[in-house]
Amino acid sequence: MQVEEALTKLDYTQVLSDAVVEGLLTGSLIEGVLFNNVNFSRASFAGASLIRVTFSGCNLSQQSFQNATLNNVTLHNCNLEGSDFSGLDLRSLTATACSFRSVNFSRAQISNSLFAQCALEKANFGYSELKASTFSNCSLGETDFTGIKWESFAMCEADFSLSKWEPVSIISGVMVKCSFANATMSGGTYVHSSFNECAFTDILCRKSLISHCHFISAKLRNVDFFSSQMQGCIFSKAMIETSSFQSADLASANFDESRLSEVNLSFATLTQSRCVKSVLHKVDFSGSNLRQADFSFTQVEEVIYADAVVQYVNFHEVKGELDLTELQAKQVYFTDAERVRIDQRLAG
Repeated sequence: MQVEEALTKLDYTQVLSDAVVEGLLTGSLIEGVLFNNVNFSRASFAGASLIRVTFSGCNLSQQSFQNATLNNVTLHNCNLEGSDFSGLDLRSLTATACSFRSVNFSRAQISNSLFAQCALEKANFGYSELKASTFSNCSLGETDFTGIKWESFAMCEADFSLSKWEPVSIISGVMVKCSFANATMSGGTYVHSSFNECAFTDILCRKSLISHCHFISAKLRNVDFFSSQMQGCIFSKAMIETSSFQSADLASANFDESRLSEVNLSFATLTQSRCVKSVLHKVDFSGSNLRQADFSFTQVEEVIYADAVVQYVNFHEVKGELDLTELQAKQVYFTDAERVRIDQRLAG
């Protein structure tokens, strides 16, 4: 079926089913119609305008959507493999159970969109900008996220370990139960984002801005946050191993009920931070600023405080040996007998 015939039919029925469409749709305005089980492999949407259009079970593979307008488009169970959406402004796109393998979204602007149960292997999101969108149960692999600027989005239970994850900025993102490995995230901006229950392995995130982000119950192994700005971050109940926060600013950070093993916090700023009911094993605070930090009820083993600022640090009911100098010991708060009596009374 030629494009002209298909467009004429749509003028009357608003539905086109079980057809093969051939030809150029350049300059066409297609609005408020349904394509069901239509093969567009011999057609081109370059320069077309698609508004409130639904594609169900369609073949849209190897399509070029260059200079096209897509607004409020719905895709269900469609094949879009190898198609090109680069540089487009994609608004209110809803895609469910679709294949976007090897699709080019580079430099696209995506907003108010949903990708659910979609295949995104080898897709390219490089330098894209995304807002107010959700990815649900999508598969990744060799997917490119280089230079992305994403804001107010959710992308949970995604495995980035075989993908290229190098964002410029992540703002108000929710990325719960995701996996990251062998990634270079240095110099990026991450603000007011949640990485709860995520796994980070072999990650470079040096000299980054990571402000007021949540890493609750996360697992971090061989992660380097050297000289990063991490004020107000929450690592409660996290497991952190063989990682470095050297020279990082962690003012008002929260490590409550976390487990740190072989972690370098030397020369870090930890003023007014919390590390209550935690386990610290071979943690290095050399030269760090711990002023007004709270380590109550924490278990310590082979923890180094050499040349650390410990003024007004709370070591109430700490278990293990505190290797403090005589001068440091005069500046901290040890177990408060009155507080112990209150705790015992409340427990009883």
